[in-house]
Amino acid sequence: MTASEAPLSIVFSADRNFSVPLGLAVHSLLKHAAPGRRYDIHVLDGGVRDDVKNVIDTWKNNHSFTIRYHDLRQKFRSCGSGSGDFSAAMYYRFLIPDLLPETVHRALYVDSDVMFLQDCGELFQTDLDNHCLGAVEDVYLASLGDSVRHSRIVEDLGFPIDHPYYLSGQLLMNLDRMRATQATDRLIRYAETHSHLYRFPDQDIMNIVLEDEIKTIPYKWCIMPCFEKESLAGTFHSRLKHIPYGEEEIMEATRRPGLVHFAGGSKPDSTSPPATHIEATFFRYRKETPWTNEPPYTPGYIKLAAQASGGGPERTRRNTAALMRCLRAVYPIPGAPRIFRTVLTSYIRIAAKWQRMRCKTAA
Repeated sequence: MTASEAPLSIVFSADRNFSVPLGLAVHSLLKHAAPGRRYDIHVLDGGVRDDVKNVIDTWKNNHSFTIRYHDLRQKFRSCGSGSGDFSAAMYYRFLIPDLLPETVHRALYVDSDVMFLQDCGELFQTDLDNHCLGAVEDVYLASLGDSVRHSRIVEDLGFPIDHPYYLSGQLLMNLDRMRATQATDRLIRYAETHSHLYRFPDQDIMNIVLEDEIKTIPYKWCIMPCFEKESLAGTFHSRLKHIPYGEEEIMEATRRPGLVHFAGGSKPDSTSPPATHIEATFFRYRKETPWTNEPPYTPGYIKLAAQASGGGPERTRRNTAALMRCLRAVYPIPGAPRIFRTVLTSYIRIAAKWQRMRCKTAA
C-alpha cells in the first residue's frame, strides 16, 4: 500500500487532563506523515478541552486527515480503577472494533502520552496472522528481576513466569478478527466482574482475556524513554529476562524509535532541563505548537506532594489538580517554575514528615 491509497486509522484516548498531550501526539503524527499519507483519526473522548480540539482542526489546512471525537464519559462507570492513578477512560480502547465502521479492517490505538518519530505505514504492514492484536512486550517489567515478575505474572495473572506480558498503551488491532471472535464482549464482561482484582486493570485484563491472541511486534513501536541511556550504552539488555528483543534491536530502536510512550513516571518534566535526547525532542516539538507555555503533564513532584497530604485517592486527585492550577498560573512567568519547584519541594518534605508523625501517633 502506498501512502496515497487509503487512510490509516489512528485511535487516541484522552480526557481533560490529557488534552494537551493529545494535541502534541497528533502534531508528532502529522509531522512524520509520508508524502500523500492520509489519516482517519478517532479520539475516545473523556472530556477533551474545546480549545485543543479547535487547534487540531486548524492543522487540516496543511495536513490530510479527518478527526472524530467519540464521547464515552458515561461508559465503564461501574468498573474498578485498580491501584494506580487510573480512570474509567482506560477501558475505552475495548470498544474500538464497534466504534469504527466495519469497512475499517485495521487500526492503531495509542495512549495520548506518546510521540511519533516515524511514519507508521510500516507498522500497518505488520503481518498479524490470525491474532487480534499486535503489541510490544513490557521491557520495564522484564528489567526488574524474577521476584517482581513472579509477583506480577505468576501470582497476579496466573501465568508461567516466562509468559509474555504486553503493554496496552499501543495496540495494532486486527479489527476483523476482533469482531469475529467477539473480543469486545469478552473484554467488557471480564472487566465488569474482575477489574477490582488487578493492579493495571485494562492491561492485565487484555493479557488474560486475549492470552493467545496477541502477537509480539518490534520494540521500536513502543519504546520506553526511561531506558535511553542504558540502552545506548549497551548495559540495559544485560538486565533483561523473559523477553524476545535482542540487544541490537533494543539499541537500534532507541537510536531510531518509531513511537515513544511516556508511560508512568517517564513523562517529560516541564520544570527541569531535558534528561534525555528523546525528552529534548519532545520539548522541541512542543515549541512548534501553541502549548509552549503550558506544562503538558503533571510533574512527579506534584504527585508526591499530593500523596503526602494523605486522605485517600479522591483527596489526592483534588490536591494534584489544585497544585497543577498553581503551576499553570505561574508557568508563563520567566523563572517562576524553578522557584515554584523549590517551594513545592520544601512542602513535600514538611508534608511527608507530618504524615509520618501522624501515622506514628495513630499507632
